[in-house]
Amino acid sequence: MMSHSQHALILGGTHVDGIDATWHPDGYRFAVAADGLEFGSAEAVESVVRAFAEDGSVARIEGHDNAETTFRLLIEGQDHTALNRGEAAFRRLLPDGYGGTTDLVERPPDGHAPASVRTILTGSFAQEYDDEALLRCERVYTVTLTHLPFVRSEFETVAPVLPAPSPQTVTIDSCESTAGWAASPGAAPVAVSTSGGALHFSAEAASTTPGGFRAWNITRTSAPLDLTGTPFIAIEAKFPVAWGAATRMFLRVAGAFKGSVSQEGVSDGYTRLTFYAADLDGSATMRILADQNDAGTGAGTLSIRSIEAATSPESRQGARVIEVGGTERTPGSLHIAARDGASPLGLVVAHTSPDAGVDHNPDLARWVTDGPGFVRDITAPMGGYREMEESATSVIRCRVPAASLPTSTYQIALLVRPYFDGRAGFGWMAGTSARPDSDVATSYDSGEVWVDLVEGRDALVAVGTTTLPTAVTAAGSTVISISKHSGGVVRVRGMWLFQTGRDCGLTAVSTDEPNLWIDTATASESALILTGEAADQSDAYAPSGTDVFAATPHIFRAGKVAAYVVTSEVDHPASEFRHHRRWPYNAADDGTDQ
Repeated sequence: MMSHSQHALILGGTHVDGIDATWHPDGYRFAVAADGLEFGSAEAVESVVRAFAEDGSVARIEGHDNAETTFRLLIEGQDHTALNRGEAAFRRLLPDGYGGTTDLVERPPDGHAPASVRTILTGSFAQEYDDEALLRCERVYTVTLTHLPFVRSEFETVAPVLPAPSPQTVTIDSCESTAGWAASPGAAPVAVSTSGGALHFSAEAASTTPGGFRAWNITRTSAPLDLTGTPFIAIEAKFPVAWGAATRMFLRVAGAFKGSVSQEGVSDGYTRLTFYAADLDGSATMRILADQNDAGTGAGTLSIRSIEAATSPESRQGARVIEVGGTERTPGSLHIAARDGASPLGLVVAHTSPDAGVDHNPDLARWVTDGPGFVRDITAPMGGYREMEESATSVIRCRVPAASLPTSTYQIALLVRPYFDGRAGFGWMAGTSARPDSDVATSYDSGEVWVDLVEGRDALVAVGTTTLPTAVTAAGSTVISISKHSGGVVRVRGMWLFQTGRDCGLTAVSTDEPNLWIDTATASESALILTGEAADQSDAYAPSGTDVFAATPHIFRAGKVAAYVVTSEVDHPASEFRHHRRWPYNAADDGTDQ
């Protein structure tokens, strides 16, 4: 037996060693010999990338092969019939690769450290013939278990992605006083006033920024902000009609202006813009940049009626971070649900990508510089829609800062609601300019796509795939234009630039149910998409093929994974990621601590 009574091995729920490896009613018991126990190591699968230097190369670990664990098993019996029954019972514990997997649980000898669990794929054993052992009613076997390369924690970890229920908010400014506020379009100050429960910033014109936009710089000075537990700032603003469709707002965070992670039309012409602003915690100054395309004069009145700190954005689309525990990548299940437990989700888009720390957000609508007018609609994921028709002038143009795009392949995607039945054609062009204020790129990529649409039914259109940036630039911008050249009128209700490179996944499913599960592939099971009414999956089913618009694998490496979730019919769905934390050889926790 192993050298310490607290050191236990449990195979398929049966104690094969340790203090609980007691006599079975059929007259046998198991024990593992102290010598010969070897937990196998995972062998890395590497690919070699040719280096730019003449000598040397770069190797990348693409994955790991299975590992093998071996040990010597002793079966003791009260008689030889009991020995035979013990052998048969042990054989039933070994998977053959056809009927699923089983677990080998190792409990450390101190009785307190976390258990390490190996997922066994196949198992075999061979008898070591020993005449003297048989006289003692004992048999010894060499056992070989093939298992996944890493151990996992004993219990499942549930990591929230989007909190539920509704986000909690704390009022920063009720916008009923001008105290602490100032704004300027350049040399001349902007008039600041208050009425009707809102602040109003009025000016005849605004200065032109290096990016070709006319901008107002708005500053609020107050007591230091307390954003503990509420790292998002939500601003409800109404922009001057004369500013047109290219209106944008930024929040200055950590020395840089950040775009909103979500925007949503609310009421009375106001839009709720939400920013991730954790770095402003403790700051006494908040700076806002509001700008418009240089086609206008910058004149008009900008109104702000509330500023709140929030636990998260409240929107039909939003970017979050999933915390994946352990040290190795792991399969898991992403659950997206209507927070009232009943409303149909509609079209669900779930995108995951490595958290590269460059503040990349797939929302393309915030970078629009020109195109059909923006009509506010609180039911649309991007807070409104742009109507496109078959016309040479029906083109949407975007200018994305190159610094916000990790070098990768990208999928340009639109959420459209057609007002006709039939076939529609879309064209696209993407290129990178060395200048942030220029639409003239040094190199372009382009393409077109045709899709069949059903009147009134939202559809996710994969317009095109390209590698961005198309040129190396530190301070330039990527210019993207999308056109419609055939078919009737469609309303564009969402626009995205999804990263599709290494470790990126994209799922798009239409469902009339309040729950959706996206299960990643495991060693024994393929990836699976399920939907249903009950949150416990008791009535879950796979959606029909016509309801699945995209299904590329999601990869969850240990650490932070960026997640972006869109739901066309419900605000701010609840989301969580269930997984087992994975470790090299020994689990550092049991998976339950958060």
